[in-house]
Amino acid sequence: MKKIAALLLALPLLLAGCAAGGAGGTLCCRAAGAEPSEVLITVDGRELTADRCLYWLAAACDALTRQAAGAGPDWDADRDGASWGDYARQYAADTAALYATIENWARRYGCTLTDGDEAALDEARSGDVRRAGGEKAYAAALAAQGLTPALARQLSADYRLYLALRALAETEGSPLCPAPGETERWAASAGLVTADAITLTGDGAEKRAAALRSRLTAGKDPAAAFAAEQAAAPAQERFQAAITVLPGDDALPEAAISAAAALKEGQWSPPVAADGGIMLLLRLPADSRAAAERRFDDQLQAAAKDAGVVIAERYRQLDVGAFYEKLTKIRAANPS
Repeated sequence: MKKIAALLLALPLLLAGCAAGGAGGTLCCRAAGAEPSEVLITVDGRELTADRCLYWLAAACDALTRQAAGAGPDWDADRDGASWGDYARQYAADTAALYATIENWARRYGCTLTDGDEAALDEARSGDVRRAGGEKAYAAALAAQGLTPALARQLSADYRLYLALRALAETEGSPLCPAPGETERWAASAGLVTADAITLTGDGAEKRAAALRSRLTAGKDPAAAFAAEQAAAPAQERFQAAITVLPGDDALPEAAISAAAALKEGQWSPPVAADGGIMLLLRLPADSRAAAERRFDDQLQAAAKDAGVVIAERYRQLDVGAFYEKLTKIRAANPS
């Protein structure tokens, strides 16, 4: 399962970066023929309007289009038993459910925006306005991309609520704080791994990886050897320090995660062919803070998955291909 801060559409939960981009709101409602205030999805009683739901649908279509070659996916073609359009629709609904669950949890556990949160939101908005060239240009850019200022702030505020909930989960005595040893047991059962990683690319990568591994394993301090090699590394070598991952994460290729999981702490892996190059992994002691954050994300995502979700017939029956084609034309006619 991916980290929430990276899941919501690339996720970031798109949470951290949604205030200045995306696609949804007015343009998407026009493309779908829906009123912005029309309720399309309800999550545990929380009603989500069309401007918000269609934002996520357009963002999902954008992501799939970027990943596909040429003109983008055939929205009616099969993708693991469902169409690409069905996949985009479900992904958007799942994303909407995750945000709604954050809001529902914040209400349940008494998390609200602090003065510091409001100040951070204002500061971020001011920076966006400055980079856009003024208030009018900022509003126009949001409108052209489909976001209203109110929706952009709401989604950014949800990220602040997410951080508040995560902090609550780290506060001893809170209803979200795990019992002693619970996080460690979860990390072990989930296959959580913390490792240093080195990726070598280009000509002779395999030979260079073998030589590098010999140098790394020659000393008694693997961490110091990693740091020393990083300081002298050529451009063809990429170092990633202390990455904590679960099987299926995007931060490391699956072959690399499997290789790291098979190691004992302090061991270097043999060269692993992955990520378009050759990788070396150093298994590190478990990162307790990272494990706590991943466990919280796991709980939150499970709650969103198990939530009572009611989807309106309009959203169920929406022709995603026709919607995205029309949206693309509207965008072209309304450049930022």
